[in-house]
Amino acid sequence: MEDVVKQIRAYLAKTGKKQYELAAEIGAPVQTVNRWLTGKTNASHAYLIVLKSKGIL
Repeated sequence: MEDVVKQIRAYLAKTGKKQYELAAEIGAPVQTVNRWLTGKTNASHAYLIVLKSKGIL
């Protein structure tokens, strides 16, 4: 899952988006995105599919 976090961080850096903007884009709570980025939880399979479909991963 480290790779997923790196890809999400790269996407945020490339687009200049904030965590809350990414959360809105993928339909996730802001706290969920924050937990992924801080390593507290991993993205579920369903969110991985959404992240891939949006071109984030």
